[in-house]
Amino acid sequence: MGRRDLYGDDSEEAEKISNVTLVCSGAPEGLEIRLKTFLAVPRNVEAVMQDPYALWIPVLVESWNMMDDTVWYLQELFGELENVSP
Repeated sequence: MGRRDLYGDDSEEAEKISNVTLVCSGAPEGLEIRLKTFLAVPRNVEAVMQDPYALWIPVLVESWNMMDDTVWYLQELFGELENVSP
């Protein structure tokens, strides 16, 4: 679905929309840093303007990193239990 379909407007004005908003409730500081780094590259900003779903790239990468950190933390916390034989 393109911008014209989304806004029901077939005029040139529909193609000039240049605002994209991403709302993240309770987002960690790492996500904010990753988004700022991502959006510091002009090519990425252009990609987001063409397809706002491009913002999911840094969100998903940061989510994956958070999950990875959590798994390693849990492994360190409970890893010894796996090596104990009954």
